[in-house]
Amino acid sequence: MGAVVGNISAESEVELRPNHTADGIHGYFVCADDRQELVKDRATAVERCRELAAQLAQEEARKRGVVGDIRVTVEAEDRRSIDSKGLSIDLGTRFIGTAIGGAVL
Repeated sequence: MGAVVGNISAESEVELRPNHTADGIHGYFVCADDRQELVKDRATAVERCRELAAQLAQEEARKRGVVGDIRVTVEAEDRRSIDSKGLSIDLGTRFIGTAIGGAVL
């Protein structure tokens, strides 16, 4: 009797949101599920979002039965708006982690 092998994919979503205050942007929130972290600088926040999106996607793939190697990609989607003066406003960035691997069905 042979085993049937199929691919399973899982996604995760992590949001990076600027912490807007009256004095400007003071840090960035990294948000996923029931987690929220405040990170001081954007570069560190972006790195944390990418890491967390990949980690959460991998964890979900394992829960769904993926065994062995998992291929993970993370894509970012910037969100911006224009204010009444025509200035661009940073509304944050959405990071989507995708994990794909094989499973014995």
